[in-house]
Amino acid sequence: MTVPDRSDDQVASGVAERVDAARDRAAALALRAASLDAQVTPRPPTRSRVTSSEQDRLLAAQDLAARFYRAQLDGPGGAGPRRWLAGQGVPVDGRWMLGYAPGRPTALVNELRRAGFTDTEILASGLASTGRGGLLVDRFQDRVVVGVRDSQTHAVVSFVGYAPPGADESVPAVLHGPATAIHRPTRWSGSPSSRSGPAGRWWWPPRRWRRSRGPRRPARTPRWWSHRAGRR
Repeated sequence: MTVPDRSDDQVASGVAERVDAARDRAAALALRAASLDAQVTPRPPTRSRVTSSEQDRLLAAQDLAARFYRAQLDGPGGAGPRRWLAGQGVPVDGRWMLGYAPGRPTALVNELRRAGFTDTEILASGLASTGRGGLLVDRFQDRVVVGVRDSQTHAVVSFVGYAPPGADESVPAVLHGPATAIHRPTRWSGSPSSRSGPAGRWWWPPRRWRRSRGPRRPARTPRWWSHRAGRR
């Protein structure tokens, strides 16, 4: 049995179909590669454009947070943090904006809401994040906080929080505020407007603020704001 010869038109049509299929596969691979690159390649943080009124609202939220944290540090609940700061040689009434973020998950969020800030504004300020169930929770909890000031206006634009020395290892020792429309984190976040301490005597943060690497303690260890904290 003989096989009929294929015409030139049929051969050309088959070649064209294979070429088109190869092109489609190449385009699909290129699209997939671009998608993977977008997933694994870090992108620099971008600052969204905001209006002057929106920027003023963000600054007002930071100012309220600074006053709230300071009130917590000066109040009865801040006695332990004050003793600990004194033990570290950090003046509470020095040039830095110091405060204490209580361990209540929504302490600052509730304060901001009472002052008329919307949840959208609170999220945009970086002072809170979305927790389980989509509810807003404070970014800084049970931490000594230090205000980060703008280098030109000296207004507080963010915070850095320091965790207890006895906290569980899963807790970040230093927690920086996220990038927002009014703040871009830098290497020296945490200083008021420069890198030196009072009269340039020492760098911020003090070396003794670094958490010691001791044996891991159970998560149920009491908070560091104990009567012994200032004696370490």
